Amino acid sequence: MLDKTFKSRLSKLSSKKEDEAVVLEFVLTHVSEETVQLFLASLDETYNLSLRHAFTTDRIDWKRIIFDVKVPMLTVKFDELEMNAMLFGINVSRKDVKDSEVFKYDLVFHKNHDPEIDSVFAITYLNRKEVDEKGKKTFLEYDTVIQKVTGAE
Repeated sequence: MLDKTFKSRLSKLSSKKEDEAVVLEFVLTHVSEETVQLFLASLDETYNLSLRHAFTTDRIDWKRIIFDVKVPMLTVKFDELEMNAMLFGINVSRKDVKDSEVFKYDLVFHKNHDPEIDSVFAITYLNRKEVDEKGKKTFLEYDTVIQKVTGAE
């Protein structure tokens, strides 16, 4: 996940007050059909977050896991936007679909409020859908890269 491009969508956006400052909470959702869940491995290795339940080669019998984490400042590149944000939570859910499993990762971030970027973020990306070739509406996903900020601990 760290330093690797993956597809995600902006699924939630809200602002709240934290200690006299306004922060934007946003959730990036990534869906994976991989049989071995390694999506969070690089994040776990870098920050030692004990996320081992979310990626394993053993049979998975859980439906949902919530990780409350506080990862120091990261750079989030989402499509054409780039911002610094802290990772505050990871929600992983598993769903059986036909003969496979689908994993959904909700990455919860907090960033300082910036009216210019935040309005573009909301208007351009929040739960955007398009009609596919079968006439079904599907969420648009965008290239996403999460990187450790140099010198941040």
